[in-house]
Amino acid sequence: MSLLAEGIRLGAGLLLILISARCVAADFRDKRILNRDLRLAASAAGVLYGVLALRAWWGEAFPAVGALAGPYPDGFLGGCLNCVAAACGLALLLWLARIWPAGDAKLFMILALFLPLIRPGGLPVGARLPLSFLVNIFVPAAAVVLVKAFVWLWLTRLRHGWAFHRELGRSRLAGYWLDMARNSALELARSARQRLREAARSPAAAVQAGLACLASAVFGAVVLAHLDRTMPWYRYLGPFLGVGIMMIWRWLKSLASQEALAGAIGIAAVFSLAAGGASFRDLFWRCLLSWSLFGILFEIGAFMLRRMARAQEGFSTFLAVLGFAAGLGVLPIIFPFFFTGLAKTMATWAFFGIMLGLGFALIRAVLEENVSYCPADHIHPRLVLAKAAWEDIRRDEAFYQENFRWRFPDGLTDKQAESLRRWCAGRSVAAVATRDTEPFAGWMVAGAGVTLLLAGRDVASCVVALLRRGAGG
Repeated sequence: MSLLAEGIRLGAGLLLILISARCVAADFRDKRILNRDLRLAASAAGVLYGVLALRAWWGEAFPAVGALAGPYPDGFLGGCLNCVAAACGLALLLWLARIWPAGDAKLFMILALFLPLIRPGGLPVGARLPLSFLVNIFVPAAAVVLVKAFVWLWLTRLRHGWAFHRELGRSRLAGYWLDMARNSALELARSARQRLREAARSPAAAVQAGLACLASAVFGAVVLAHLDRTMPWYRYLGPFLGVGIMMIWRWLKSLASQEALAGAIGIAAVFSLAAGGASFRDLFWRCLLSWSLFGILFEIGAFMLRRMARAQEGFSTFLAVLGFAAGLGVLPIIFPFFFTGLAKTMATWAFFGIMLGLGFALIRAVLEENVSYCPADHIHPRLVLAKAAWEDIRRDEAFYQENFRWRFPDGLTDKQAESLRRWCAGRSVAAVATRDTEPFAGWMVAGAGVTLLLAGRDVASCVVALLRRGAGG
């Protein structure tokens, strides 16, 4: 490698370490990432990319000088630009979906700028790199959060159920489980009858809800089918991308009416099926089955979590979920001759559906429990309100529509904080419920390091590959 290429690589690595340290420290200290640091990092990255562009021009205009500048893979600069564009699109989408605050979204784009420069030729530049980077951020972070959430679930819910089961004894345990299963079936039947009565009283609302479910299923199937044709490597990430598709769908529902959204999805699906040919239509129906099963079991997982909140029934429900998930995960290994092709895909999507539904509901429950209160006269910008506070504010529909029609994951804006202080003073509200936020910059920096170590691959596909190798061995 030439002196210029080595200088760019080392410079990008040092800048990445410097900006990472400053942003992580600021996020832990002040729970915000300074725009000044991000602007300096973006300017430095722009200089490095400018040098690369100048080197590409030298290589064409003066071949001898270009040879001295060192070899880079063909199309490297164009691939870097594609990578940056994909990273910007992902960051913007996550910000619009209220998952990331603006600072985290901008830090993700900055880190994605430096990754291809540190390992030129060693990373798959293009759309795959920022997607792998994103998975390497969320999967380890979600694993740690889920462990903490499960500890909370055990200490607050399951431990009491375990003590109850021990007092019950083995002789009465089978009868108790049968009674619990019978009561659960009766509860589901009562809920189904209530839904049917509501649908009979309001058929228009029932049709609207049905169209919304159908549009959601078609939307997910169309997206997955297009991903399968354009990016076949996504199959390792299918269920994880399924959660992202769900979030995108919920964001789209907040922007448009259900009728308009269903019509747009229907037109897009008809056009895709007509233009894609027979192979695409077959792929679409496969994706529709997988996606529908994933969505149903995702909701079942959330329902199971709510059952776990009951002190006595929680532990039994936990054992039932664990047995069901273990069956979905183990049966394809025990009976590989049966679980092939579509059956194996369906089992995989079902397993991740119930586990991810359970996990997301558990994280949401922990967040709802982790609430503190801020005095009304101390309300300030960037304060993140809890669900209970938003429910109180929404009761004043005119005030909510005037000041909080746009809500941001960064917290309250200056104008929103001032309006909320006046609103609380006018209604003698002493304090508002707030949600404690965890700094996320450290996870983003860790994800960048994991992406470099894995040469642009993601941890999810690496784990799946290891499991398949172990099963084959």
